[in-house]
Amino acid sequence: MTAWTSDELTRIGSAEELQIASRRGDGSLARPRTIWVVRQYRRYPAGIVGSVLSGQARDATLKLVPR
Repeated sequence: MTAWTSDELTRIGSAEELQIASRRGDGSLARPRTIWVVRQYRRYPAGIVGSVLSGQARDATLKLVPR
């Protein structure tokens, strides 16, 4: 697996949203989806942080890995 570059992490971390597409079993890309980006939680109010750290939210959390 490739590692993220500093530039890529900065660009991802400064974005509010990203368009991502998963790879299907045959190697083709699925339709892109919009995801929210949260790298530093402390800038958000406690009510928002609590909602994104719930068990249900964690179950829907994606980990982005470089390819």
